[in-house]
Amino acid sequence: MTTLEVIEWQSTLFSNRLSRFEIMKLNGRQPAPTATVRVSRNHGFEQVASAIRPFLQFAGIAAALDIGDYDDAFTFPPRNADIEIVWIDYQRYAKLPVDELTAWFGTRLRALRGVTDAPIFVTDAPGDSDVVRRINETLADWIANTSDVEAIKLSDIATDLGPTFFDERRSAMTGTRFSDAACLEAARRLGLEFIPAAIGPMIKAVALDLDNTLYTGVLGEDGPNGVVLTEDHRALQQLLIDLTRCGIFLVVVSRNEPNDVAELFRSRSDFPLRAEMIADWQVSWGSKSQGILRAAETLRIAPDTFLFVDDNLGELTSVSRDLSEVRLVFAGNGGKETFDVLRQYPALWPKNISRTDTLRIADARANAERQELASKAPDATSYLRSLGVELTFSLNPADERARLAELAAKTNQFNLSLVRMSPVEIDRYLTDPDRRAVMFYMRDRLADSGSVGSILARRDGDVLVVDELCISCRAMGRCLEDIMVTIAIVGILAELPACSVRFNHSVGPRNKPARNWLSAYTGLQVGEESGSVDYPWDAERASTIIADAPIAVSWGRY
Repeated sequence: MTTLEVIEWQSTLFSNRLSRFEIMKLNGRQPAPTATVRVSRNHGFEQVASAIRPFLQFAGIAAALDIGDYDDAFTFPPRNADIEIVWIDYQRYAKLPVDELTAWFGTRLRALRGVTDAPIFVTDAPGDSDVVRRINETLADWIANTSDVEAIKLSDIATDLGPTFFDERRSAMTGTRFSDAACLEAARRLGLEFIPAAIGPMIKAVALDLDNTLYTGVLGEDGPNGVVLTEDHRALQQLLIDLTRCGIFLVVVSRNEPNDVAELFRSRSDFPLRAEMIADWQVSWGSKSQGILRAAETLRIAPDTFLFVDDNLGELTSVSRDLSEVRLVFAGNGGKETFDVLRQYPALWPKNISRTDTLRIADARANAERQELASKAPDATSYLRSLGVELTFSLNPADERARLAELAAKTNQFNLSLVRMSPVEIDRYLTDPDRRAVMFYMRDRLADSGSVGSILARRDGDVLVVDELCISCRAMGRCLEDIMVTIAIVGILAELPACSVRFNHSVGPRNKPARNWLSAYTGLQVGEESGSVDYPWDAERASTIIADAPIAVSWGRY
């Protein structure tokens, strides 16, 4: 998508008042579908389906919609799908007692969860009657106790639209009593929010210009006290702070004098965004593309996980040309348009925020000091001792299933099998007597890194099969991989005894570090194709690795 297309699509898809006519005018190259979305419904979904394509296309997703027939019984006939949507109008059951309705619908949702591991999105009931509240409370309770299920909050859309949410006059023609405005907003939320978050990959960093992006004015001309923080820019900065609390890195990529930028953030106490909230600074007169690449290297993430925000079309075009994988946002005048876009940008806002997410920024800022310590240490053992590393291991942490799924989905460099297990699949390792999950956590004297890795394994005869092994890139480079994996496997073998360990591995575009580690750890040849290696477990060697580790180790809740 060209820079001009980004601006055109952005202004249409993120408008406060959606227009079907303007949405349908957006035409871009549509790639072949890579995901299937099944829609089970008891009323018309076509008004949503006809508008969802541009939203998905903006998110970089090509999805095929498999829309079922009207089915008030919600029998869920078997069909493979990557995502399940349950599009229900509860008004069609108005004659049923609410207890009977909620009990029956609960059985249908459990039946759907029992036949698919795919994410499930279910519409709640719009309105404010007692019956509506009972339905939504029951749905919320079911979602809270079921993996990978989320409510499509039509109730929120109804609050925003007020009396225009329903249009009974059009129901005979469209098959739904929901208005066109309601269907467009549902299409936007599904296309920009729900489906991108389910398919991924998620954005990990937002690269920000300064002048006329975070404030009005030009720092080099107006000076630190001359640039203007409008109310819209204040709201934008506060939104960016909210992103940091979700674990998103903020990077300043600006053509300015570094001293001027330092003085700006030092002197402007009215700025909600503070210097310590910025994970990396790339302030120079050089290429912004190179600034993004340097930031990616510093933060140990890939450039394609960046979102770049700038008010200058030339800068956006240059980054798009040099780094086509970086996503772009045009910073509109005054800050409000940027706020509206970032508030709804696809794959930016995580659905589940873990404790680790809140620690990520401080942990990244500590990397520079860690690198300095590493450069001065005579060897890896001395380096680890100087850091004061503490590792905590947790066996079958049921309250961390969302984080286990996140590690599987986001980890690329040290992800041995690239299985990308869903929360439903991970549940099996937390509950099956012949399966185990281990999460490991790390802190040192500089920062708390939170959860940094996981192993999912199962016993198959006298073999322990490691189906998933992930270590976050934030934990790499500290010579801890052998120690982490050894301790975790010893813990699993204590409950699932086995003679050998089978490591499943796959070839991916970025997981060469994990495959190299596997070859070195086992002393076995890891080929250039996906497969597995069987490693006769050496308990004596494992004991030596653990005993010689210059770190503190514990098991239990973190």
